[in-house]
Amino acid sequence: MARDREETKAKILQAVGKVLGTSGFQGLGVNAIAREAGVDKVLIYRYFKDVPTLLKTFAQSGDYVGSLDRLLTQASPEQLADWRSALVLLVMGYAKTLQHNPLSQEIFRWELTEKNELTESLALTREKMIQAGLDWMRQQYPEVADYDLEAITAILLSSVTYLVLRSRTRQTFLDIDFSQSTGLIQVETTIRKFLESIE
Repeated sequence: MARDREETKAKILQAVGKVLGTSGFQGLGVNAIAREAGVDKVLIYRYFKDVPTLLKTFAQSGDYVGSLDRLLTQASPEQLADWRSALVLLVMGYAKTLQHNPLSQEIFRWELTEKNELTESLALTREKMIQAGLDWMRQQYPEVADYDLEAITAILLSSVTYLVLRSRTRQTFLDIDFSQSTGLIQVETTIRKFLESIE
């Protein structure tokens, strides 16, 4: 019984992500979520009380932001050779996750236009994941203490976020084509050179 309950809750949370990814926040409602999950809407109220609580639970699950552990597990030794290479890995892993995840893009757009309890929760979840990556870097590379890692990361992440979000409506920016993988490769190469120039 408990297993069925957990499976149903997981289906409902997955349905939230699917509805957000296809219909945006305008299409998000208890009927659409129940239909996508293939459950009676009564179960949404039973397990989550109301839609705001459901959305907050979804935000805290963090499923839409990617996994630091997965990124690090798949990394090659060269990608973790020093703090600069590791930061490139984290920033570009984030950019690629965002590029291939319409849900994450939709969430970002919503955060940029509205401030409410859910957008705050979503932003906080993402920032905790990013901070976990920076904390990991500090443990692995003590020399990074000489740099303002938060400021460097904020600049890099906000740049790639803008470029990825913009590519949904316009593929190129300054003649770099972000609809092709070569666009992000060009940015990655330049970020690497930029970090190498920091003394």
